[in-house]
Amino acid sequence: MKSKIFFTLITIFSVSISTDLFGQEKSSVVSDAQAINEVLPDPVKGEQSPGAAISPLKKLQSAPFTGVLLSPLAVAKLIADLETREEEQKIEVEAAVSKAEATCTYEKTVLQNTIVAEGKISAAQLKAKEQEIIAIEKALEKELDTRHDPLVWGLLGLAAGVVATTATATIITYTLR
Repeated sequence: MKSKIFFTLITIFSVSISTDLFGQEKSSVVSDAQAINEVLPDPVKGEQSPGAAISPLKKLQSAPFTGVLLSPLAVAKLIADLETREEEQKIEVEAAVSKAEATCTYEKTVLQNTIVAEGKISAAQLKAKEQEIIAIEKALEKELDTRHDPLVWGLLGLAAGVVATTATATIITYTLR
């Protein structure tokens, strides 16, 4: 019975190691092999590697190969750590998604507020320009109303020119005589 539980735990442990957070198998066998080779201890000289083997032992029984002996408590701790790690990863992913959503919501609100503020500023500037145009138009109308008739000014200028020319001609004529 204990052997079946042990084999079940080791099988679960092996399957858990070979899957990522979303339960999909790792895409590259080479990367799995590289990861295993990084943590795999050097083989004892003269012994043949048994590969990935599981062999439950009883007390005082000799081991069929060189390796690491894990107690059932150590195996249970490894499995519990793996299960906990998966839950921690799910929680971290949920936290990251929540944080990203909050950041996006905040940035959206900031942009909306900026748009509203810019719209109000533009409307105020437009109103000020319209009022300035109205004031300039009123000043122009007032200037046009107070301005004298150009025909009168033209005739006055013509008359002044005729008088000045006649006076000059008369003075020159009397002086030369």
